Amino acid sequence: MKLLLLLVIAACDTRAPVETCTDSLEGEWDHEGHRWVLVESPGRVEGYPMFADHPTTPTAGVTTAPRALDLPRTPSGLAPGTIARRYQLGAHACVATAEVHVVACAGNTLELVIGDPAEPVFVDDTRCNALRGESHRERWTRVR
Repeated sequence: MKLLLLLVIAACDTRAPVETCTDSLEGEWDHEGHRWVLVESPGRVEGYPMFADHPTTPTAGVTTAPRALDLPRTPSGLAPGTIARRYQLGAHACVATAEVHVVACAGNTLELVIGDPAEPVFVDDTRCNALRGESHRERWTRVR
């Protein structure tokens, strides 16, 4: 019975599989058990986490927002984009960004080199200094 239900659900997904970076990337994507939703907007692809997305070791008193992904569209696919996270200390907010490169799109899979928008150093009540986080490779699989 479960197999029949899965086949019916799979048959309802009429989207073409992602085979190139010019294809629509809209939908839910999984990376190691963490789901992201990608949304196609005019000239860009936006991505938002569908999980509690917080740094593993935040500084005491610093509040964080989930990351947001922004990938500009080009005629040949996707240009390098950014991933951003907002950090707030008291009334002072800073947005940290890092680069994202989609290096391959095929078989409903995205290969990304993604940076970490590291927590900035809050200098005073009006300024903060961004820090460069580490980049790493991720493989995302479309699940819906």
